[in-house]
Amino acid sequence: CTLPRSRASRPRTPSSEAMAAAGGDTKLMVAVMERHVDDPRASSVVEMNAATIDKLELFEGDYVRIIARKGRETVLLVAPNDSHPDNVVAINDAQRRNLGVSPSDYVTLETANPGDLTEVAIAPIEEYIKGLTGDIGYTFVLPYFRPEAWTHPTTHEEVTGQRRVVRKHDLIRCKGAGKDIWCKIMDVEAPDGSDYGRVVPAGEGAAATKLVMLDAIPMAQGEDQLNAIGWDDIGGLDEEVRRIRQVVELPLKHPVLFTTMGVRPPSGVLLHGPPGTGKTMIAKALENETGVRMLVINGPSIVAGDGAKGLESVFGEARKIASEEGACLIFMDEVDSIAPSRERAKSDEAKQIVTALLTEMDGMGTSDRVMVIATTNRPNVLDPAVRRSGRFDTEILIPAPSREARFDILSKLTRRMRLELEDPIDKVDLWAVAEVTHGYVGADLASVCMKAAVNCVREMLRADPEQAEAERETTSKVAAAAADAKRAHAAADAAAAAAGGDAAA
Repeated sequence: CTLPRSRASRPRTPSSEAMAAAGGDTKLMVAVMERHVDDPRASSVVEMNAATIDKLELFEGDYVRIIARKGRETVLLVAPNDSHPDNVVAINDAQRRNLGVSPSDYVTLETANPGDLTEVAIAPIEEYIKGLTGDIGYTFVLPYFRPEAWTHPTTHEEVTGQRRVVRKHDLIRCKGAGKDIWCKIMDVEAPDGSDYGRVVPAGEGAAATKLVMLDAIPMAQGEDQLNAIGWDDIGGLDEEVRRIRQVVELPLKHPVLFTTMGVRPPSGVLLHGPPGTGKTMIAKALENETGVRMLVINGPSIVAGDGAKGLESVFGEARKIASEEGACLIFMDEVDSIAPSRERAKSDEAKQIVTALLTEMDGMGTSDRVMVIATTNRPNVLDPAVRRSGRFDTEILIPAPSREARFDILSKLTRRMRLELEDPIDKVDLWAVAEVTHGYVGADLASVCMKAAVNCVREMLRADPEQAEAERETTSKVAAAAADAKRAHAAADAAAAAAGGDAAA
């Protein structure tokens, strides 16, 4: 293992020119950071292996500006991690959203020399603090900016934490009271007029940065990327997501590799499996993570509307977008309604739609950079020609989740919820809930969480209907009132009964 050079051996702060001279090209590929979201440094660091740090003439603990497309940038601390390949930088989901990048995108690094900020204005995102009482700044924001000691990944020594750097318009994820909230940096004040800098906590001997808490802002104002579904939001489908990214992201982002190898990239990907397993959610994450525009074709709407002409129009628009922007995705929901077996088609118009789809997909060349993603719950009713090579030549099953996958899904569904009261012993046992929800898919588990919350609201209001603060108190304890697995299981049974006693599988 190669250790990064110590800060003591550094004669000066390396310049951007030195980085470029040492590394030739400072564009590096983005990777997913494996640090857990609860790691206090996850949102503050960019990880690289020691060879890359040396190549760029950087040092552990240096500040770097990471610059992405469309001029978006942020400032992070360099941290060593030799599990990453050369010329790769790993950042967590919060910073990927700030930068608007996804894994396999490229970013540019420049050295940064942030000064201390005099004031930072912070606004919590409204949807994340509903029902919370008390001082949001004290409970969530102050701990985020407090430097915490951390364990060096190579030497395993305890290292004193460094001050966090924030940039105007950054999103930050703050943890406290058993849940996460998102906030937005609305403004910063620095002596040099910069739009980024270090936050000095109170009690460090220097003039502390004044933290000003503003009124909550709606999610739309807190940046669209918070609404955007990403790979981190999809639970229980790690292997399926890995395959999808291989067959979709790689051809879109690195078409030259396929051309060089003389390999034709897939024209279409068919996601199939039981209802509610996350097929449509995967398509949304694909659009958000790749940054490629996606045109949506709703099967029943095409059949009931313009038919074959509507299909041809969408493919024509996709080619135009791809020629202007580099790539385009077409998403077909319920493709079985567009392309059923022609032998079973009930009308000539239905046969024409299938023929139009086959013609359009056959007409896509490697230079078009248009890819079709389709979903269906009934792959066996599709016309056999649709599933031939050169059309939907990659099929990926999105299965009903296992117990481990259900636990992962529940963990992500409840990230915004308070799952414990003051006593940690009251914490909801998600493993127990996963155990008793055999046959439930992601949509069913989302319904379980919602019904558990509704039941808790009903019980609390029934217990004290006259209390003026009941509603406010209730919403802050929605998940906490489901204090054990029995309560959650009861909610699951209620959900199953409401669906006719048979949960979707």
